[in-house]
Amino acid sequence: MLEEDLTAMIKLIATDMDGTFLRDDKTYDRSLFADVHQQMVAQGIKFVVASGNQYYKLQSFFCGISRHHLYCGERRVHQVDGPHLSNSLLQCGTGC
Repeated sequence: MLEEDLTAMIKLIATDMDGTFLRDDKTYDRSLFADVHQQMVAQGIKFVVASGNQYYKLQSFFCGISRHHLYCGERRVHQVDGPHLSNSLLQCGTGC
């Protein structure tokens, strides 16, 4: 499969924060991510932050980078689209 074909198939990238996206000191390469995120936006790829942290804590990691993310935390999905914020309660199944 060609790289272009694979890229065209990717619609969403999701990551946990602690121990995955963030370094041990709770930082990440902001410049690199800004460049990568710009490419993702240009290709229509959504970026999802999944974490047990509260929305405002998650949002603080991405100040100045984007206003178009999905944040999954606190058993809610917070969708940021420019200046607009909406959230929905996640319904858990058995064993949640």
